[in-house]
Amino acid sequence: MLAVKELFVGGYSDYLDMPRRNVSDFGFTGCIKNLQFNADTSGFANSILAHKVIPGCPELIARSVNFPPPANNYISKMITTDPIRFHVTMKIRTERTEGLLLYAFSPSDDRKFFSFFLDDGKIKVVSTQGTQLYSKLSNYNDANWHYISVVNAGQELTLNINDEDMTVTSSAIQLNPDVQLYFGGFSRDVNLPDSVTKSQFHGCIEDVTINGKFFNFAMAKASSGVRLNLCPLDISTTFPSTSVLPATPPPTLPPGQCALPLQPAEADPSTATGYRFGTTSNTSRWEINKLNGNEGRNKLSIDFQTKTPDGILMYVADKSHNDFMSIFLKNGYLHFHFNCGSGTASLITPKTYNDGKWHKVQISRQAKKGTMGVDNTKVLRTSSTGSSSSLDIIKPYYFGGLSAAQRIKAKKNLNGINMQYVGCMRNIEIQKKPVADDAGEMFEVEPCSSLAEFGTFFGQGGGYIQLYKKFHIGTDLELSLDVKPRSMSGVLLSVYSRDFLLLELVDGEVQVTFDNGAGAFTSKSQPQFNNEICNGRWHKIKVVKAKHVAYLIVDGIKSVLATGKAGASSADTKHPLYIGGIPEEGKHKAVKSSVPYVGCIRNVKIKEESVSLVGKMSSGNVRFGSCSTI
Repeated sequence: MLAVKELFVGGYSDYLDMPRRNVSDFGFTGCIKNLQFNADTSGFANSILAHKVIPGCPELIARSVNFPPPANNYISKMITTDPIRFHVTMKIRTERTEGLLLYAFSPSDDRKFFSFFLDDGKIKVVSTQGTQLYSKLSNYNDANWHYISVVNAGQELTLNINDEDMTVTSSAIQLNPDVQLYFGGFSRDVNLPDSVTKSQFHGCIEDVTINGKFFNFAMAKASSGVRLNLCPLDISTTFPSTSVLPATPPPTLPPGQCALPLQPAEADPSTATGYRFGTTSNTSRWEINKLNGNEGRNKLSIDFQTKTPDGILMYVADKSHNDFMSIFLKNGYLHFHFNCGSGTASLITPKTYNDGKWHKVQISRQAKKGTMGVDNTKVLRTSSTGSSSSLDIIKPYYFGGLSAAQRIKAKKNLNGINMQYVGCMRNIEIQKKPVADDAGEMFEVEPCSSLAEFGTFFGQGGGYIQLYKKFHIGTDLELSLDVKPRSMSGVLLSVYSRDFLLLELVDGEVQVTFDNGAGAFTSKSQPQFNNEICNGRWHKIKVVKAKHVAYLIVDGIKSVLATGKAGASSADTKHPLYIGGIPEEGKHKAVKSSVPYVGCIRNVKIKEESVSLVGKMSSGNVRFGSCSTI
């Protein structure tokens, strides 16, 4: 009889080394019931882990689609629509410079068509009349999400990307009411016009609307290689980053219920690979009491994964910190420095490595000469100055960070970087010998689970981060952030004095309130479902204030304008800016949410500048750099 240790239904975890030739790498999409294994009819009642599975069998909703390389794939559907006003919106994410996003034509007259696609990193729109409309920027293949809106209204055609890059032409689209749509590619029986790219799109398309109506990919025809509701972190790979299909929770969840629990589920330890640093402490570190016993030579390698730009990967020194060796990130660039006592040698990579992918850095030192290589790139070389060629260091090696006392002493050797590393490490080797998991001592270090993604998590009981000690809102302000809430209410961001700014969730509605000193004015999102904001997906929120007018853009949908008193145009604040919550003493009468925010926040931008949450003053239940997906 087969001895079963673990039984997976619907998919399987990353940590299983499955034979790709015989087992599908993609999870099952759909419903399963009446599960019986041998004589056991308990079904799912005794399951030990459920990853992105919900009870019941609702209608399948697919908001996103992945076109993985190298295959040629497409989504197609026939629709009936208004030929006079044709408005398409979508979000895309890709690393390819070319690729078809949408091709639409009228089968009753296939000479009438409309298309937009990537052309050398730009977005290009073409139509029957020979219209050619280009985006101004050409960086839309940077692996980040971009929102695209194409509107045909009367005799005007508008292309708008990220609400920042807009172009308009007087030539309009001509289509009949019957429209055949192709996303990502096209079938062999379709003859594309010469002006339309033939290049297959590789990447993700998400949240498509046509004339204001949500487009459900699950109700369309899909070629065999298309993957619904799955956009892996590394979109350049043929296979997704996880074998368990992350199903999109449908909007038919019971009112008031979020897709993810307030308290994240415990991840199976066997799904972990390596160790995670810096989630709850700025002194997170692994101290390894090992020296090679050869003062003339050092060899060391580390696999690391992070999205933060700064942080200490490794540091070792003598008692006075004159002789030292360090590896750290500064603005995303890797640095390797060492000093044998008579002069510092430095190496800096020509590219950044805080992209959320695993990388291997290897350093070596022999006497005064040093090398650094990352992945399979060209090895960098340097040499220290002075006469000394031996490195007189003492135990321990510090990985991931330093103690508070050591951080002060080591500051002079870290080029101004005094930051805790926030991310994962694995496969550490010293002198070509792997470091055992039980070597040395770990402080505030935890397993690096594959069931986590980058972001800052605000947990039950409340927590907040003070981004700025004094923040001035002024007359005009733009800010944006991505959120994945587990609660329907809570403060997301606040600056409060007599004048103030307040961004919060109120029973599933995103609300932003400003006061320039003459009375508050509030703009609100209008979600179709009250738990749409906590459906288990990331949502982008953008706040815009122009003098006494304010509005929101949530997932590309603009809210109704809120207007304050004319003449009062500046919010003159000199108080802290808090994100994720507010301290008890900071609560004010404008706050409508009665519970703290629970969920994740990432990709914060204020006045078009990216702002890292790592290293800022925090209080309460806050975890940096890691958001559980279960």
